[in-house]
Amino acid sequence: MQEELLEAKAKFWAGKLSDPSFSLSSLRRNPGSEIKSSFLKQQFYSLMENFKKTGETSLSDKEKELLKELFKQERSYMDECGI
Repeated sequence: MQEELLEAKAKFWAGKLSDPSFSLSSLRRNPGSEIKSSFLKQQFYSLMENFKKTGETSLSDKEKELLKELFKQERSYMDECGI
């Protein structure tokens, strides 16, 4: 699921990090730190930087719904592992 939503995830974080009202101190983990594959992680950061530059951060309702589920799964997994 993570690979399929990589672009949407990059858009989400590009939007968050570009939002002046967003505080980095509110993060529990760095965006992308949950991505195990170095190839996918590199793609994620590249996409995120590109989306930040272009301002292309809009997500469809479907993408938002799928990301919400992915973030929930990631949070649960990382909490179980103590990461």
